[in-house]
Amino acid sequence: MLGLYSKVANGGPGTDMGTSTSLYNGLSADEGYYYPTFYGYDVFTNNALTPIYYNIDGYWSGVYNNIYTANSLLLGDSTSSLPAAYRARVVGEAKFLRALCYFYLVNEYGAVPLVLTTDAQKAALQPRESVSTVYNQIIKI
Repeated sequence: MLGLYSKVANGGPGTDMGTSTSLYNGLSADEGYYYPTFYGYDVFTNNALTPIYYNIDGYWSGVYNNIYTANSLLLGDSTSSLPAAYRARVVGEAKFLRALCYFYLVNEYGAVPLVLTTDAQKAALQPRESVSTVYNQIIKI
């Protein structure tokens, strides 16, 4: 659980959900300006993103990595020998962080794949789900 919190907060440039989300949205909304421009963040300021922009790919991959970790924690709960109260807390926190990841993804990209498994082959073939389906999963926690 601690590892998941660490990745969510400090995943690195383009992959963490705190700094990156605030930075990208703030630049796109003209709430700020990133200087110097050689980092490439001017594409957000100019709303000129392309599908191959490296930070977007890093952000998408980083958030889905967080979702994988949360799913892994939830899967491991059924075989854990930890005390029930501790397991319940971990399950609640993992579900919350997975829901937060999907909240950011659906607000950034619209329809996104809804991956609730750790099976990489199944996840790779997962189609995008509608925004309402993703929001229903977020609410369901």
